[in-house]
Amino acid sequence: MSLSTILLILAFIAFVLATIGWGYKKTNLLGAGLALWVLSILITQVHIG
Repeated sequence: MSLSTILLILAFIAFVLATIGWGYKKTNLLGAGLALWVLSILITQVHIG
C-alpha cells in the first residue's frame, strides 16, 4: 500500500466523519479531507529523481 493510497483512505474517512457531523475540537474535517486528497494527488504526480 503506497503513501498516496493511505492518504486517500484517510481523506475518505475525514469526508465520512464530516458528513455525519462528527468534529474534533475546532478542526474542519471537510477541509482536512480535501487537503489529504490533494496531497495524495500531488504525491502521485511528483517524481523525485
